[in-house]
Amino acid sequence: MPIRIEQWQMSRASELADVWNASSLEAPYSYAVSPSEFEDRIRPVDDDDESYATSKSQTLLVATSGSAPVGFAHLCSADAIEVDGEVIACGVIRSMAFFPDREDVGRTLLDESERTFRGDGHDHVDAYPLYYGYAFHNYKVGLLSDRLTHITQVLRTCNYEPHDPQLTMERPISEEPLPQPRSDIDILVERTEGSGSRIDIQVRGLIDGERIGAVRTMSGYRYAQQAVLHDCGYTRWVGVSEKNRRKGIARHLLKRALHELDQEGYTVGRLNVREKNRIAYDLYLSEGYAVGDRSAAYVKDLGA
Repeated sequence: MPIRIEQWQMSRASELADVWNASSLEAPYSYAVSPSEFEDRIRPVDDDDESYATSKSQTLLVATSGSAPVGFAHLCSADAIEVDGEVIACGVIRSMAFFPDREDVGRTLLDESERTFRGDGHDHVDAYPLYYGYAFHNYKVGLLSDRLTHITQVLRTCNYEPHDPQLTMERPISEEPLPQPRSDIDILVERTEGSGSRIDIQVRGLIDGERIGAVRTMSGYRYAQQAVLHDCGYTRWVGVSEKNRRKGIARHLLKRALHELDQEGYTVGRLNVREKNRIAYDLYLSEGYAVGDRSAAYVKDLGA
């Protein structure tokens, strides 16, 4: 049957959950969701501090064959995305999904997406950029897993180039010791209500009352209502002020965060790191993290 492209209202997104689940099956940190959860959680929320897709118009292009959806592309736009050191405005493909044996659907969706962006005056397209993703796709980081080869092959065939590669890393949490105090910094541990059965934890480092670093962790259940994620502590942020770097403070804060996660019953820790951030990668590797997946965004110059 021929492929038709239709523009759907977001209120119909629940009808696309089966396509999403089938398309994302091989990605290790993407989760199958119910139709109602899919429709609810792909909608941007204006006060969401983990998404760049807020306050932007959303376009849902749906590929149908007969009367059934066989794929979709979820579009919006970005004022500024960094690509290889250059900041550009571009059309964004937040996500694209289609049945793995229907690469023709993926190519058709890309063609229609590009026509849409050209009509809006965009010269570039970025697919799966950082922090435009779905909550249940790799903790909202949003980049495309290398294991979803039916999508990556279509993108590459259509002249999209990968950029901004990320590594998802994880380690077990078990009997994590309380690190020895440091005389040069004070530690403040903040516990806040999280999602599901676990709390969120932030560990701050202070010098003379001024925050100089922090590790922010939260329950994986925040991102997908999966029972297995109750015990996953996702580290969203590890940072130290520039003048206090290379003093072992990030390691100390991370060790303290792992201890606190252990005390709260978490059994696995996960995080994402840019592949080019070798200092952070080496820190995580030395603290027992291992790479579980590699992902990237994909960009195309429509004028090239």
